[in-house]
Amino acid sequence: TGDLTIESGATLTLNNVTLNAYGNINSPAGLLNVQSSIIEFQLTANGSSNMTLNAGSVVNINNSVLTTNATNLYWGFSIDTGDYNITNNNISFSGTEAITNRFDAATGGLIYNNRFTNNSGAVAYITVRSNSTGMNISNNYFSNSSNQPSIFFQGSEVANGVVVENNELVGIVI
Repeated sequence: TGDLTIESGATLTLNNVTLNAYGNINSPAGLLNVQSSIIEFQLTANGSSNMTLNAGSVVNINNSVLTTNATNLYWGFSIDTGDYNITNNNISFSGTEAITNRFDAATGGLIYNNRFTNNSGAVAYITVRSNSTGMNISNNYFSNSSNQPSIFFQGSEVANGVVVENNELVGIVI
């Protein structure tokens, strides 16, 4: 019924659980570990529940499902840290105009072997921007029936050392 905040220096570990998120999941500089779990955003409107992980946060999401309770509503994520591993997940119904599935000033990090489906059509599955460098986006599946690209590079400084390889892109590509 409210936001879930991982305070600076704190750790939240979800292992083989279902979390029904009724508010936002925020981390100013905490540690988020999600393993073999389901995070289901309980939406009442587009973007009424989102995930924001700020600089200083450490994010590990593996073998999990991130989705919504309503197939006509969408959640979004913003990751502003370089210390992330997002691997082997099913991520669906993501992306709003306010929270655009973005990586801001993210230096390093791995997005590997995920399945991205049913995006909102308002934004790309992944937007890389604001001097993000050293990212690895590989072996993912993007099913995109919208008029937005699967991966979008925004700005002139974002593609420095970003590796995008071996992804399966269905629909508009990059």
